Amino acid sequence: MFSKMKITIIAFGLAILMLCGWTTYAATSSSVATSTSIQGKLAALTADTITLHTDTGNQTVSLASSVWVYLNDEKAQLSDLKTGSEVEIILNNKKQAAYVKGSSESAIASETEQSVSPVPTESPVPNQVPVPGTAAPSPSASPPPSPTVVDKQPEASPAGQRSNLKDVDLSVDGQHFNFHLKQSKGAQGSQYDLSIQSPHAGRVHLTGAQAQAWVSKLLGSIDLTAADAKQVLSERLAEQYNLDADKMNVHLNVHADDKDDSKEHDKKDHKQPPRDKKNNDKKPGNNNNRDE
Repeated sequence: MFSKMKITIIAFGLAILMLCGWTTYAATSSSVATSTSIQGKLAALTADTITLHTDTGNQTVSLASSVWVYLNDEKAQLSDLKTGSEVEIILNNKKQAAYVKGSSESAIASETEQSVSPVPTESPVPNQVPVPGTAAPSPSASPPPSPTVVDKQPEASPAGQRSNLKDVDLSVDGQHFNFHLKQSKGAQGSQYDLSIQSPHAGRVHLTGAQAQAWVSKLLGSIDLTAADAKQVLSERLAEQYNLDADKMNVHLNVHADDKDDSKEHDKKDHKQPPRDKKNNDKKPGNNNNRDE
């Protein structure tokens, strides 16, 4: 009788463990799904929502309590966005607009005008007076040069200042904030995977070109191979997300193409000796906090 009861209790415990494991797996799988983005023209903006006019009609999305805004690749406020502007919004795990990237009509028109350089006019050929006994040289007619096409949007810089970084594995956590960047270079070029979890903006997961563009905005001016890279990273992210840099734990592993050994930065002490070529560019991103 006792043995049968013991078996029943063990079986019941195993069932609970399996259920908890499946719940954890399902939650983890849904949280790492790639974030959805919506592109269109700004139709309306309220204190709680943003509406875009897309090819399929108007789409209204709730705003996260903290929204990060860029206009023409510069930090901005939600109030800087004008009706009719081209806008891309990135949704967090709660299907709220957490990141907004806008382009004004003037910027789009400027890019269009600069996309093709004007054809240079031919210089007038001076009249040449023939010398007696010699034939007057005839000017050679050369076809006008073809216009030079300029890319509208050059490819975003890779993570950090150095362009020869092959692999980057960066994790930052603390104060309910989590930031993870994975950059790897292979036969298909550089691959990017970025995940950001912040207290007010929710969780955002980006890959490919989208991740590359946002990483360039956040970390593009930081030398990830510098001795004080972890300190600079913690200060930069703390400024952008209103956190305490001293409470941030940074784990960094970088590998450059021109080096055989990777650089490990896994200490929690951010007080690194200063380098001569220290980059002090710390322009924070924009945080549009709203009352919940």
